Amino acid sequence: MKKHISVFELMVRSNFYTVLVLLTVMVGLQSGLFLFALNRGFTGESFGLEYIFEKSHIELVFFGAFIAMDLLLRESIGYDSNGKHHYTLMRLSVTRKEVYYWHFISNVLYYLLFFTVQILTIVMFGMIYMKYAPAEYITGQTLFLACYRYDLLHSLLPLGDFPYLIRNILVLVAVSLYSACYPKEYSSKEGKEGKTKKQKNRNNQFTPFVFIPIMFLGEFGDYFYCNFLIIFCVVYILWKIFAIRKAELESRQEETIGKAEN
Repeated sequence: MKKHISVFELMVRSNFYTVLVLLTVMVGLQSGLFLFALNRGFTGESFGLEYIFEKSHIELVFFGAFIAMDLLLRESIGYDSNGKHHYTLMRLSVTRKEVYYWHFISNVLYYLLFFTVQILTIVMFGMIYMKYAPAEYITGQTLFLACYRYDLLHSLLPLGDFPYLIRNILVLVAVSLYSACYPKEYSSKEGKEGKTKKQKNRNNQFTPFVFIPIMFLGEFGDYFYCNFLIIFCVVYILWKIFAIRKAELESRQEETIGKAEN
């Protein structure tokens, strides 16, 4: 059990500070955009909270940060087959499948942190709005109504809208599986072939999962994208589990052949 805790600590520690930097940049950019839109709203025709959110375009920052989060988690360990993390994992004598699933659990926690920070940031913007907005635009349900009317906030915090809640859980699992890396062992004896495989793995980072943030921005009441993403994530999760099992079997066969040759 101790070696598994060591693997988990390695996964978390390798991303901690870079994730904090990413979240700080995201909140900083969104704060600047929101305050700029809020300041302009004082002289505009409409001053509703949803109007300020839409004019600030903070969803674009969310989109960029989401993609950056994915690339950050994938680059941290999985493709560094000759680095210190790879060496540490080999010394701990854990299977590749175990490394993959610990990476997955670490990713789940980081994505939960990412979504939580985004929700709290938007709620904070709502509180700032209620402090400075004219009294005629503020009611006891201003922030509550924004959760339904502003697409990004409603998608992240669906309240009683269970299809969106189910979709969010599936997206969290699917994206965490995708960002986790099944480690591959490359030695100096592989030469150009090993480098080619490694480069191929790097080139495979950009997949359809980069469009997931777009699905969070669908219009309220339109469940087409929501239902599509639920089906997409279920299929992907099942395929990924099957792919990992297949990779594990292939790894065992390679070890068996290697021992037989020796």
